[in-house]
Amino acid sequence: MYLCYSYLSACKWVVHIVVLSHSTGKVGTNVYYGRGVARKRTGDKRGACEDWMKCSELGCVQANVLLPLCEEYIKERTDSLQRQNDEEQHINELLEYLNESTNK
Repeated sequence: MYLCYSYLSACKWVVHIVVLSHSTGKVGTNVYYGRGVARKRTGDKRGACEDWMKCSELGCVQANVLLPLCEEYIKERTDSLQRQNDEEQHINELLEYLNESTNK
């Protein structure tokens, strides 16, 4: 139930951004901030960080408080990519070994 509510909340913020940007030609920081919160609740850390960074660029002090969460996300993502690269390297080494073994 909570996930459904959060998803609907995220959709609501997307609609607000589209409507506001078309009607005023610009989007307020509170819209980016709110959509970032909704995205975080639905597990979209990347989207949340993008919104909070944009919000911060537009001068929102509230978003600056949340930016350390983005640093955690970036570290998690970097660690995940490093593990993936290590696994791929290991697989390539195994394939090379098997290839050499069959050619002997």
